[in-house]
Amino acid sequence: MFLAKPSRIIVFAFVMLMTSASRSGEPPEGQAAMPIVPDPIVQARLTELGKAVHDANDSERSKERFLRAIVALHPVARKDRTELVRQLLWFHTHATDIADGAVLPMVIAYVLQKGDLVHAIAPLLDTPDKPLRRSVLEVADLIENASPGRGPDFGHYRDVIGASHHFSQEIEPGLAGHMFERSPGDALRAFVIGTIEDGEQRKPFLWAGHVVDDMLWKVQNGFIKQQSGSVKPEDIPADVPPQLELMAARPEWWARLYVAAIMAQHKELATPELITKLRRDDNELVRKFIEQVQPTPPTP
Repeated sequence: MFLAKPSRIIVFAFVMLMTSASRSGEPPEGQAAMPIVPDPIVQARLTELGKAVHDANDSERSKERFLRAIVALHPVARKDRTELVRQLLWFHTHATDIADGAVLPMVIAYVLQKGDLVHAIAPLLDTPDKPLRRSVLEVADLIENASPGRGPDFGHYRDVIGASHHFSQEIEPGLAGHMFERSPGDALRAFVIGTIEDGEQRKPFLWAGHVVDDMLWKVQNGFIKQQSGSVKPEDIPADVPPQLELMAARPEWWARLYVAAIMAQHKELATPELITKLRRDDNELVRKFIEQVQPTPPTP
């Protein structure tokens, strides 16, 4: 059936709207204006798609209306795909019903590709505008195929990281921060593969990530016991702290960010020496992550 796929997307949009409503906070007073200026022509076309979704049924007229609304967005995409994603984010942030909420996943499904999304959301992942950031994170979930019990797929981010490295361009801090906050191990691997071509040179980073991931897997599955939510210092595998120390001493800022992110999520792995070292780091993102960390007090 022609509308079978849109119907599934409407259900998904309902979940997105509920998730968005559950994410914390409204923007504080005096917060900077939303960094997207709505284009009235594009917004009108997105609104028409929302109406077509709202009134969708199995009639030929309904199908044609939906198709016209989708087709009307293709010239916008050909002109500037990144700007279409930004306009889509503005529309989604202001969505008030399920049909409007379905517009974002529908345009992604019928008009855009995941690579288009990455370039658009990367500068917005650290926006102070909380409603907009909720929408950006929903798009990030779509890019990463996020689901319970499975790590995120950072493959599309890895392509952007590789291209930025090749052309000696800065990685968007918001993108790096998002990746290391969401999954430090997967983020480390994405940066290694995206920036280091030689297999031998990759090995120290991949081994460090493997050693730490192995410990975390054992904790998650009960092979290493926790007490009050933390692993006791004597139960931390002996090979984990040296790997974190090696990564903290690396010249690559993202390796040091990995250590800060791991310690922010697993306080029992933090040591006063590493905290002091990373708080003096010349990378702002590393300092931001390590500020969350206090060393675990010694067991009495």
